[in-house]
Amino acid sequence: MAGALFQRMKTEKNISAVIVGADRVARNGDTANKIGTYTLACLAKLHGIKFIVAAPTTSIDLETPSGASIKIEDRAKTELTQISGAAVGKDGKVDVNNPQRVAIADQRIDVWNPSFDVTPHSLIDASKSFLSFFSFTSLAFPCP
Repeated sequence: MAGALFQRMKTEKNISAVIVGADRVARNGDTANKIGTYTLACLAKLHGIKFIVAAPTTSIDLETPSGASIKIEDRAKTELTQISGAAVGKDGKVDVNNPQRVAIADQRIDVWNPSFDVTPHSLIDASKSFLSFFSFTSLAFPCP
């Protein structure tokens, strides 16, 4: 969806920047965030749209040298193969008092469900903490 939006509506909608959050920012600026953030950064770069990370200072981890060192948790496959919701009766009425869990995929399939992806700092134009805007290339500590 983002790719189609950037391709077809960038000028009409005056899309000049994408701003995302961050769960963790490594010393070199690599950023871990929800799945899809890395893809969004790639699409923004391809379409000449600025990609900005807005994160609380508590997300900046100077002890972690790069995104390669960020441990990514694998989540349960059932998060992708099952859903829960209110049951719909044969009459078409929704019964919110009778939630049900149903399979939306064959339960024997193999699923990879990482909690985050890591966006390389090379795709990030700027980062914003609650203190200021900064570029990781301008920080006063060395990045190996």
